[in-house]
Amino acid sequence: MRALAVGDLVRDNLGRKGIVIERARKPDSKWLAAQDDRRMRGAVGPWWHVVPLDGGDALVPEDFAKRIRRATVDDVVKLMESDTTDSGRATLQFLFAGIRSSTSRYSKGSQSLTSGSKPTRPKRRAV
Repeated sequence: MRALAVGDLVRDNLGRKGIVIERARKPDSKWLAAQDDRRMRGAVGPWWHVVPLDGGDALVPEDFAKRIRRATVDDVVKLMESDTTDSGRATLQFLFAGIRSSTSRYSKGSQSLTSGSKPTRPKRRAV
């Protein structure tokens, strides 16, 4: 089985489709104890930050994530439509900086977001 990577479309342990955004630290024991899915407590990881297509946020161990395929521009657009927060949209735009150019160059669903380019991280500014 292929390991997960940023930009993959996955199905999490609750059956939701989402896009892998970044690798995450294993949650603390308090968070794990609060989960309805008791299997999470024994998961060894690695852990991933996944944003479900219908909105929200999730920490998912690789053990319980099923890779579907690389996310497409259409997947990211659906994700952006479900996230009504400015910070959520800004994060997605930074991570998938090529979305604007990809949508104008390729027909819908025909191109993966990361083919030919890597996601970029936002530059941090001094306060």
